[in-house]
Amino acid sequence: MSASALQQQVTDSPPSRAGNASYKAFLSYSHAADDKLAPAIQTALHRFARPWYKIRAIRVFRDKTSLSASPALWGSIETALTESEFFLLVASPAAAVSPWVQKEVAWWTMHRGTRGMLIVLSGGELIWNSESRDFDWTQTTALPPNLSGQFTDEPLWVDFRWASKEQQLTLRNSQFRSALLDVAAPLHGRAKDDLDGEDVRQYHRT
Repeated sequence: MSASALQQQVTDSPPSRAGNASYKAFLSYSHAADDKLAPAIQTALHRFARPWYKIRAIRVFRDKTSLSASPALWGSIETALTESEFFLLVASPAAAVSPWVQKEVAWWTMHRGTRGMLIVLSGGELIWNSESRDFDWTQTTALPPNLSGQFTDEPLWVDFRWASKEQQLTLRNSQFRSALLDVAAPLHGRAKDDLDGEDVRQYHRT
């Protein structure tokens, strides 16, 4: 796992609606590649460090669970994007060529830049070139091409490529829990050890 704090300041995009966001994060992924990983991440983020009196710790938008039947599918997705504080991209070769993922990425970068964008790697390669301050697009296979030139510093990304079996996709699995904590910490705006301790306290209290 390679990670650095997101420091990009985007001056030509509207401010994040952190104060009144309906969703903490919008989950963008390929249904073909990550129909098990994406819901597992959503469920884990809902449960991690959840106070006993709340249904979920944070709200994460995922199309299959958050959308009602509607002929205006893109309009509903755009509304969810507008009402999300973070953009959580599950990156893979399938996601890189997905028209829907590309459209969601295009919306986010147009309106927010790369602020609040976190990457979960489920397959393929992410290679950062520190000299060009961009991903090495001759070797990177997991990102949509419309992210080329968007980042000026290496973004936070968490490696989930090892999680190929359903029994691994649970907070009871120490490796999954550790990787999930890397995602949850910036969403909660808390240090990893502090958030981990809070989850343990809430678990025992419940």
